[in-house]
Amino acid sequence: MSRWINKISFVALLSFCMTLPELIALEIGDTAPEIRLDKYLKGEAKTPQITPPKPGQYLIVNFWATWCKSCGKYIPIFNEIAGKYGESGRFSIIAITPERGVPANHIMLSMMEYPVANDLKETTYKNFIPEDKEFPVTFIIDSKNKVIWKGS
Repeated sequence: MSRWINKISFVALLSFCMTLPELIALEIGDTAPEIRLDKYLKGEAKTPQITPPKPGQYLIVNFWATWCKSCGKYIPIFNEIAGKYGESGRFSIIAITPERGVPANHIMLSMMEYPVANDLKETTYKNFIPEDKEFPVTFIIDSKNKVIWKGS
């Protein structure tokens, strides 16, 4: 009986350890998870899945929320990057919110000059940030699909 309990305990521990990578937030150098979006609030894409950048290009992924007061201070910076590098494709920006019911005329949304999307199922959000973390959180991904910078 004791042997079976030890085996069951070992299997349970092994199962838990196998899920640990999913529970740890992304770090610099990690492979970026798949980005799937439910709906674009501003801008558009041909598919709901964002592909890794091409060589020499970078993707800025910003997680934000309308109730986040500090999220607004980054909008002018992202607007400048989008305006300066967006046409060349060197930098692409996608702002992602897990919020439901963001009004199309929300002040923050109206200020953003780059694509904004919903992640209503929170799949992308939880793949990037498994523990609940305060917004904003931003990642920069390179053409090898690696996280090269993260910050909040």
